Amino acid sequence: MVNVSTCCCVVVLILCAFAFTAHAQDLPSLQRYDLQQVRADTSLMFYDMQFQTRMEESLRFAVEPRMPQNLVMYQSLRPTLTEKLIGAGFLTAVLLSSDDRTAMRSERWYARSRKTQNLGDSFVMMGDGAPHLGLAGAFAIFGYATSDTRALRTGSAMVRAILGTGLMVQTLKRIAGRQRPSHATHPRGEWNPFPNQKHYNKNIPAFDAFPSGHIATTTTTLTVLMESYPEATWLRPLSYAIIGAVGFGLASSGMHWYSDFPLGIVIGHLIGKLAVNSASVFDDSAHAGGEPSMTISPLLTDGRVGVELHIAL
Repeated sequence: MVNVSTCCCVVVLILCAFAFTAHAQDLPSLQRYDLQQVRADTSLMFYDMQFQTRMEESLRFAVEPRMPQNLVMYQSLRPTLTEKLIGAGFLTAVLLSSDDRTAMRSERWYARSRKTQNLGDSFVMMGDGAPHLGLAGAFAIFGYATSDTRALRTGSAMVRAILGTGLMVQTLKRIAGRQRPSHATHPRGEWNPFPNQKHYNKNIPAFDAFPSGHIATTTTTLTVLMESYPEATWLRPLSYAIIGAVGFGLASSGMHWYSDFPLGIVIGHLIGKLAVNSASVFDDSAHAGGEPSMTISPLLTDGRVGVELHIAL
């Protein structure tokens, strides 16, 4: 049944991608991009004459709401990175105090029947990396087939965001070393900071609960969508509902504690925004102004092969 659920999640996400990009093409103009997006989009004009025409028609609407006299007030309403991390830490501490009780209640719901188990497993599969990479591929294929540069850019940003989130989360998991609820020997899961990596690889569920990679991956993919298609106002509440469903599925199946989610959400949100605003293959000068950026590149040193993640804030 899990395999069927996985296939259903992949099919639904791919269909949503094609439906979403088709809807976006019907829009008469692009609405209210921020200044960074206008600069990045302008660099693509030479690659898509149709996109250039739409940008010229909508440039007035994109720039006017972000004029200097309004920009200070607009930016002051947004929490800073430090404020987001403090908020995530506070929520983690609050949820940590009741992890044993909330985990027990969620697991009782999961064990009620086979239907609730299948539903919970389906929610978990929605947060797996495979459907999200499939969604990124769907955007890339659609963008290439229809010469839609925004869809191409969205697919590219999704891949960078998913890879960057994976590297960040896996590093933190191997530092925190928290037990999953299903393998807990302590009411709230035992913490083993900086565990032996051989022990980690032999018994991953005993060390990899914090933070949640499924939640981070889901959040980063949906953040890329929301940032790439700001005119789709329905996407924001839908994204919140999907993140909530994935989190409930993870907690009810014993894979994560609820306190594993706040930091995962912040990481996914941050890297998703960085992936959208970072330089693409069409824009070699996007980092010149000192803007926040993220790059992922191969790493070859001393005969070892790896991946380097560089984040500039």
